[in-house]
Amino acid sequence: MFGVGTLVRPEGHRAVNRKLSTRSLVVGVAGLVVVDQAAKAWVQQNLPLHAHVPLLGDTLWLAYYANYGAVGGVGESLPWVVPALIAAGLTLIVALLGSYRLYSNYLGASWRAQAFLGLAVAALLCTLLDRVRLGYVIDFLYVRGWPVFNIGDLLPNIAAVFLLLEVVAVIKRR
Repeated sequence: MFGVGTLVRPEGHRAVNRKLSTRSLVVGVAGLVVVDQAAKAWVQQNLPLHAHVPLLGDTLWLAYYANYGAVGGVGESLPWVVPALIAAGLTLIVALLGSYRLYSNYLGASWRAQAFLGLAVAALLCTLLDRVRLGYVIDFLYVRGWPVFNIGDLLPNIAAVFLLLEVVAVIKRR
C-alpha cells in the first residue's frame, strides 16, 4: 500500500507556490483602507482635536491629531510638504506594483509576497486618501514613548514580517 515514504517529492521537484487571487488581494487592500478610514471618521466625529482618552492605563491612549507633515509631523510648516508626500506616495505605489510584477515573473508569485504588496499599498492609500481629502493625516493612537499613529501606520510593520517570510522561503528553495 501507500506508506509515508511514497509521499516524498521527486528530485528536482519544487514546492507548489500558493498565491492569492487578484480579487482576494484587492478586497483585502480595500478592507484595510475602509477600516482605517472608518476609524479616522469615528475619531473625527467623537473627539475634539488634541483630545486624549486613556484606553489601557497610562500606556495606550485614543487621541486625535492632525499630522500636516511626514512621520511625527516633520516638515509640517513647509507649504510644499503635502504635495510632495502625495507625489511620493503615488510613486511608491507604482514602484511597488512594478517591482512585484518583475519579482513574480522571475521567482513566481507567492502569498507572502502578495501579502507584503497588499499591506504596503494599503498603507500608502490610507495616507494618500487623508492627504488628498484633508491636506493632513489623522492620527489617533498613542502609545507612551511613540509618536501618535493610525491603523495605516501599522501596516508597513506587518508587511515587513511577510517580506522577511518571503526572503526565508526563497532562500530555502535555492
